[in-house]
Amino acid sequence: MTKRIPAMMARKNFGQLLESVFYRGDEVVVERAGKAMGVLIPMEQYRKLEQQRTEATARMEALWAGAPAAEDQAAAERDVLEETQAVRHGAQEVQHGAQDQSR
Repeated sequence: MTKRIPAMMARKNFGQLLESVFYRGDEVVVERAGKAMGVLIPMEQYRKLEQQRTEATARMEALWAGAPAAEDQAAAERDVLEETQAVRHGAQEVQHGAQDQSR
């Protein structure tokens, strides 16, 4: 269950909040002037979030490692431009051929 409480109440009842988070699995959003400032969550949930972040970081690093170097990127961009122009040129030829056949 998620609770939302003011920071002053969290300060006064911190021990009870920790117990509700630990024993019941509650989540507590601590607010100041109605703005969420932080959250208390069970350790198991925190560990899962940490694991997800670690895995996501590893995937991103693997993607960056496989990305072309800056000099290769310019060549890749030229290849993409050439292919795009070839496709557009081919589409124009098909379009003109269809127009010629309809006459």
